[in-house]
Amino acid sequence: MLKTYDVCLYIRDRQLNKVAELLNYDWSSEFKMKELDTLRTTIKGSEGYSDVDCNTLTLTEMTSLGFHKWDDSLILIPLYLFKFLKPGVTYPDIKGDKVMINSKTNNDHRSGLLAFGVRLPCPVH
Repeated sequence: MLKTYDVCLYIRDRQLNKVAELLNYDWSSEFKMKELDTLRTTIKGSEGYSDVDCNTLTLTEMTSLGFHKWDDSLILIPLYLFKFLKPGVTYPDIKGDKVMINSKTNNDHRSGLLAFGVRLPCPVH
């Protein structure tokens, strides 16, 4: 099993590489859509993959993955991780409420950051 940080790196890199391919190759629109439609399944089916619990990441890891501070007590999760978050995990949102990850969790974002994240200070390991 990969560490959470390594899983996040893999998720980010697979998505970035796929977008780069779609922008740089003259593939048909139908093929491009198929590639996007299967990307999440491909990532989740990869060896060592596990759903992400961002609460296990360090502040240094989160910063390198594109998380951003909302204020002194909350760091927001990037949108690219949304479909890979572990169901049942709870995160604080920007209003101070709790958000539990499930199929109905709101994916509203601003500048690529979800409206919920990890409470600071983060774990040190």
